[in-house]
Amino acid sequence: MNNDTAPSPHFDRPVTVKVLREQWGIPYGDSQLLRLEREGKFPRRFKLGGRVNAWLESELAAWIKERAASRDTATVAV
Repeated sequence: MNNDTAPSPHFDRPVTVKVLREQWGIPYGDSQLLRLEREGKFPRRFKLGGRVNAWLESELAAWIKERAASRDTATVAV
């Protein structure tokens, strides 16, 4: 079996909008994602081809970690 086409452990996989919602649990609609991207509050997508867009897995993971870190530093009103 030839493993030349298998992604390396360091391969940054593309995440489509379907995967973003179903597997990453990010529920934002298309217009909200576009708005957040324009405002610099969400990773920017790129074209895979045709009408298919994707985000880099590493950028999404970093974005989620930033959200969690901000939760830990936010002050909570009692």
